[in-house]
Amino acid sequence: LVPVLLVHQALLFAAAIGEQRVLGYGTDQVDLLVRFLFGFQLLDYVLFVALAVAVHALAPHKFVGHLVLGVVWLTSHRMHLFGIEHDLMAYGAAPPWAHTDMTGYGWSAQPWLWHKLYWAGWPTLLLVLGRAVWPRGAESSLRARAALARRQLRRTAPLVAGVAALVLSPGGFVFWNTSVRN
Repeated sequence: LVPVLLVHQALLFAAAIGEQRVLGYGTDQVDLLVRFLFGFQLLDYVLFVALAVAVHALAPHKFVGHLVLGVVWLTSHRMHLFGIEHDLMAYGAAPPWAHTDMTGYGWSAQPWLWHKLYWAGWPTLLLVLGRAVWPRGAESSLRARAALARRQLRRTAPLVAGVAALVLSPGGFVFWNTSVRN
């Protein structure tokens, strides 16, 4: 799905450059547009696609997967309504980034990147688990998938531990800097 996202972003890039030409803007900030479309925005899309693949691997039915993804998307954008303000609780959340002509991205890109690194760990962990329970062959019962998952996870336990460390390390760093230190 990532190549589809790349094509989508390339089309958006061409449309934005075309719009600038039509409106007569003299300066094209192509580098800024590339950083936005193929950096900040693409990473958000890739995180959601990774979550979608992992959820559909774990969900017993495709419509259940659609429902779970819809709930995750809606709640992650409305967590403040439930009294949850921390970015580590809403999937894909990160502090806002800003760009100015004077300072570039300045102080705002690094916290954003730490948050996204944390959020990249969760779908990676879910993908490892989803690969273990992915239905193979004609047998698709829950009991058979659980037995297959136990065999798969015994072999991939070091990978699961490494991915869990990938989740916990940036998450701990972000929590320390946002909730303890500041």
